[in-house]
Amino acid sequence: MKEQSFVEKENPLVSIIVRTKDRPKLLRRALQSIAAQTYRPLEVVLVNDGGCGLNAEELKSILGDVPLSYIALTQNKGRAHAGNLGIRNTCGAYIGFLDDDDALYPDHVSILTRHLENSTHRVVYTDAEIVYLADVHGTEEVTETESYPRESIDFVYETLLLQNYISFMCPLFHRTVLLESGGFDETFELCEDWDLLIRIGYAHPFHHIKKVTAKYSLWSKESQVTIGNEKLSPYRLKILTKHSDKITP
Repeated sequence: MKEQSFVEKENPLVSIIVRTKDRPKLLRRALQSIAAQTYRPLEVVLVNDGGCGLNAEELKSILGDVPLSYIALTQNKGRAHAGNLGIRNTCGAYIGFLDDDDALYPDHVSILTRHLENSTHRVVYTDAEIVYLADVHGTEEVTETESYPRESIDFVYETLLLQNYISFMCPLFHRTVLLESGGFDETFELCEDWDLLIRIGYAHPFHHIKKVTAKYSLWSKESQVTIGNEKLSPYRLKILTKHSDKITP
């Protein structure tokens, strides 16, 4: 029998949950960035939240040696529900998230996993850069036009209560903290990631690695809800109301 390689024998499985809806070209870019990770073993749990049909075999070919679990919902159930469905279908010791319009640098998973394996932290996060994309509907290839680093902020729980400064593709979670948290609050249509970070951070302070390992993409003022968008205002208020007992003078 062929002896297992060192990587297969020693490294814990890392699961990446990707939520998608009607953005197949951007999704391919996201999956390519997962396939390019230097870390193994990985798995991808892809939840199609009632979006356009996708060719699962094509997606598997993009991922190469990274196994894919593809879940297609016939109706849109929302980001929080899709995220919870993804969590329930993971097998990894560590779990991360990647939205279908964002991307990871090749060393993203290896940097985060290395720290979790050699520390007592249960959640660790890196930094992201903001990347502008050219017309994503016009050409076959996704073109990046400019970029700049997003603000790099060390973990301070009191700050997190008032400002969501952690791009959600940047943290890697120990599986147990996600399960203990109960996952996403499905009453949130937006800001469900911020609410989850607040709840987990209350019990498990995060460790910050000051290194850019991910791309937060901006590509449409009309159809994309991003930092500072007015659509987020009611959910910011809901966050403050829900967690008002944790806010100190």
